[in-house]
Amino acid sequence: MKKVLSIIVSLMLIVSPVYALDSEGVIYDNSTSGSSATNVNDALNDLYSKLNEKQTEINNIKNIGNATSNKILSGYTAYVKGNTITGSIPSKGATTYTPGTSNQTIASGQYLSGAQTIKGDANLVAANIAKGKSIFGISGTYTSDANAVAGNILSGKTAYVNGSKITGSMPSRSDSGNVAQDKAWLYSNRVYFGVETGYYPSANYGGMTGVSERYITYESLAKIIGLTADKLITGNTILGITGSIPSKGAATYTPGRSNQTIASGQYLSGAQTIKGDANLVAANIAKGKSIFGISGTYTSDANAVAGNILSGKTAYVNGSKITGTISSKGAATYTPGKSNQTIASGQYLSGTQTIKGDSNLVASNIANGKTIFGVTGTYTGGTITSTEKLGNTTNVRTIPSGCSIYIFIGVNKITFSNSTALYSDRIGSGGTLTWYASVFDSKIAGQTASVGNLNILCLK
Repeated sequence: MKKVLSIIVSLMLIVSPVYALDSEGVIYDNSTSGSSATNVNDALNDLYSKLNEKQTEINNIKNIGNATSNKILSGYTAYVKGNTITGSIPSKGATTYTPGTSNQTIASGQYLSGAQTIKGDANLVAANIAKGKSIFGISGTYTSDANAVAGNILSGKTAYVNGSKITGSMPSRSDSGNVAQDKAWLYSNRVYFGVETGYYPSANYGGMTGVSERYITYESLAKIIGLTADKLITGNTILGITGSIPSKGAATYTPGRSNQTIASGQYLSGAQTIKGDANLVAANIAKGKSIFGISGTYTSDANAVAGNILSGKTAYVNGSKITGTISSKGAATYTPGKSNQTIASGQYLSGTQTIKGDSNLVASNIANGKTIFGVTGTYTGGTITSTEKLGNTTNVRTIPSGCSIYIFIGVNKITFSNSTALYSDRIGSGGTLTWYASVFDSKIAGQTASVGNLNILCLK
């Protein structure tokens, strides 16, 4: 080594007479630098000293370091205590993560060679999250059932309604104010006040807390309700109006022949009594006269007694009340006979009493020389006009003309061949008589019938 240095120094001496050694151990021409090293020996000593220092540093470097492969990036090497170590740490490039309902993990043990971005979202605010729910620590305020509109929210204030931001338009009012007369009115026995819509802040008035007041002056209220002095009693003042109605105390009036007047326009502070009299009844007032609307019934010349008045009815006779005793008889019908029938006297006929008549009560129907109910008879008897046998089939017998009444007389025993017998009497007037053997009994239909003479009496 010294031999090499000597050669180098020798060469340098040939070129330049003054040499120096820089901080890196390089010898250079220092003839113009003003260095104190003016000879080769000083320069060599300096060089040797520097070489020793560098060797010491190299030896120290070989003994330091503790990195292992997993502490060095993959693709890179390092000298650790004199050994070359190749790194094994993997690298992870740039990645973006969108948050979801599950966790996303960036594994440990790797080198981030690119930024790892967890996305944010400007919509991740309380107003977009359902009320009662929380997303990433943000509690929601969103509702879908709100119904407020701008007019329901104070002016200048905002609120979210179903996700939309609403700016209020409700005006704010003062907590106290006067209601003008033209903003109040009387209707259906109530005084109504018209106040502007808006928000009225609470205050404390008249011992009440949390209230907002509106007032109206006495004068305005009196005009609204129509209160005037002539509607108030003297000595009373309401809403600043003093009454002018005079008062009248209690008084008693005894009716007489002239009117007595209680003047209008005054307040009756006491009862006004118009006297009555228990004797003011019709029975005490002369008949034909009227007192206070009661027509009199009193007479002094009546003479009826109970027997002159219908039972259950009453009447006043000379001031006394009489109850009648006359009985009543309802409607009745009487059929004349051989004996008299009597409708008793002393009773009131409340219904018609009918004595029956008979259109046959004429002289031609009453035996000659006899009188019935004043009608003298002229009938002298009739003649037998025919005799006829009854056969076993339908028989028709024409009544002789001119007969007003015909009578089948005699006890006509009709005998049939099966020994069935029938007794018959017939009475009729005018027209045709028809009989059938078969109607007597179904058993005799078609049987031979025999009968005695069938005598017809014709009454002219």
